[in-house]
Amino acid sequence: MVYIAGEEMTHYCMNLIVDKWIKPYFEVSNWEHFDLSCKSRDKSNDKVLYAAVEAGKKAGAIFKEPTITPSAEQVKEMGLSKAFGSPNGAMRRGWNGITISRDTIHIEGIELGYKNPVLFERHAVGGEYSAGWAEVGKGTLITNYIPSDGSDPIIVDKREFTDDHNVAVVYHNPYDNIEDLAHYFFKRCLEVKVTPYIVTKKTVFKWQEGFWATMKRIFDSDYKETFEKEGLLKRSGGDLTHLISDAATMQLIRWTEGGFGMAAHNYDGGKFLESF
Repeated sequence: MVYIAGEEMTHYCMNLIVDKWIKPYFEVSNWEHFDLSCKSRDKSNDKVLYAAVEAGKKAGAIFKEPTITPSAEQVKEMGLSKAFGSPNGAMRRGWNGITISRDTIHIEGIELGYKNPVLFERHAVGGEYSAGWAEVGKGTLITNYIPSDGSDPIIVDKREFTDDHNVAVVYHNPYDNIEDLAHYFFKRCLEVKVTPYIVTKKTVFKWQEGFWATMKRIFDSDYKETFEKEGLLKRSGGDLTHLISDAATMQLIRWTEGGFGMAAHNYDGGKFLESF
């Protein structure tokens, strides 16, 4: 296994857990350790991050503690040479991330919130975590796409900056792995017997339409009949339902009985899940 250490309280707690409850009962000599604390990343000029990603590819089993993405103030406090970005984007890209799963915890005899299981999936790659950006002044921003097959380039976006101070941000969302995410999500919902929902903000962010369209296509072709037989579509009107992320957030408060699963598009889904 690849073990990726972070810092602060979680790192302290994990040291206790590993020493007291892991090492006495499991063989850990083959673990590969990587320190992704801010000072370690700074000292290695972030080479430690990419070494951890490569090791994770080979092992296929990784445990990661929470890490800090330092603010400008923390850069000064820690004596860092610069503010390194979040390591999560590099990890998800390097490991061909499909989804980030977050589920409710249920302990017999203790009610912790939802009465029945709630499953969450969030598309794991692309988006703002891997964005390129620059602070710029007045001028013209052009985003060009150059196809790898040698065909003619196209302008994805062109806009004029009239303000003196701007930040220009460019990112993309890979969609090749949404089919894998769909199969994983729907199989999990069937296993736990919960009703599936798809969450995006596609009415505003038009590029998210492809996420919903792919999830719906896979559902209709491979899973709808089974969900109908299991009676899991009664609460959703007999079909897979799309929820705008704002509305889905409100349902998290209302649907206290649980018994549902939500698959969300990328970063907007990440912010939605934080509300959960």
